[in-house]
Amino acid sequence: MRMEAQQLLSPQQAAKLIGIDRTTLARWRREGRISAAFHAPGKQGAYLYDINDVVALAARERAEK
Repeated sequence: MRMEAQQLLSPQQAAKLIGIDRTTLARWRREGRISAAFHAPGKQGAYLYDINDVVALAARERAEK
């Protein structure tokens, strides 16, 4: 079985794809609306998001409007 590589997006990329501000994305992550696929170690460690999760969230946001 072949595993596909996971494509990760920066917070800036993810927010742009959804059409929201980066601070909104961070709030949604804290609220559990989207999960980060990776969190770099350290207090200032970056969060990265799986593109599939971001696309799904963007579709839900568009459907609600």
